[in-house]
Amino acid sequence: MNQLLVLTDFSAAADNALAYAAQLAQPLRAGLLLLHVRRTSLLDPEALTGKYPARTEAEARALLQQQAAHWQQQGIACTGQVAAGDVTEEFVAAARAHGVLLAVASKCDTEELPDELVNSTVLSLLRHTPCPLLVVPEAYRQHALPLHWLVALDEQPAQLGTLATAVQPLLEAGHPLVQGVQVIGEGQAMSPAHPANLATALGAEAPVQVLPGSDVALVLTKRARQQLGSWLVLWARSRSRLSNLFHRSRTAAVVLHSPVPVLVLPEAAA
Repeated sequence: MNQLLVLTDFSAAADNALAYAAQLAQPLRAGLLLLHVRRTSLLDPEALTGKYPARTEAEARALLQQQAAHWQQQGIACTGQVAAGDVTEEFVAAARAHGVLLAVASKCDTEELPDELVNSTVLSLLRHTPCPLLVVPEAYRQHALPLHWLVALDEQPAQLGTLATAVQPLLEAGHPLVQGVQVIGEGQAMSPAHPANLATALGAEAPVQVLPGSDVALVLTKRARQQLGSWLVLWARSRSRLSNLFHRSRTAAVVLHSPVPVLVLPEAAA
């Protein structure tokens, strides 16, 4: 059976992401694996903020058992796992150990904060996820497979031929309408190969929409607001250590502000 890995800290945002994952589980014929990581790493920037209640392992297991029992009563196979340490490291280890089809994580509402002050766990997951990662905004309530996929294309060559391999079960379960979206600035041109490559990857025609703008994240999130039943599909692009000191990736910027779930494909799948 396929498995969906759901990262939970028992917050309202995490509960919403779990409810969304449960709605995906049935059409995907998948079970749920709930992962709670007790933040014991001294390097965790959020461990001492007071944002996350300190729970013993027994308390965490009891909460996971309650959640698992609830979804089992709904006919969904569900198990829980408690780990301790660095959240990202434990998440990656669980995803690899269980060969999950999809990981699901929540994104708390941070619209009132400047991006520079946001130090969210999900931003670390973007850089290290070994499998497709679905990031669900806290305010998103349309708990169903999306009707549309908006696949963001950029100037970097993406091996779109591997897209279908990475997400084929999602495509087969939901049969979404897929559209490529490329944001180009003044003087730039759309890659002529994008429409053909995207169609080849998906096995069907997929139009590519070109949108003008210099702020890619702003344009993409504005486009997503026009179709709130959609997913944005992005690749997590790696950056050099020096670059990470001065820039946030476009993927991170989109995840911070997207009104719809964002499906992030690891660069290895690109």
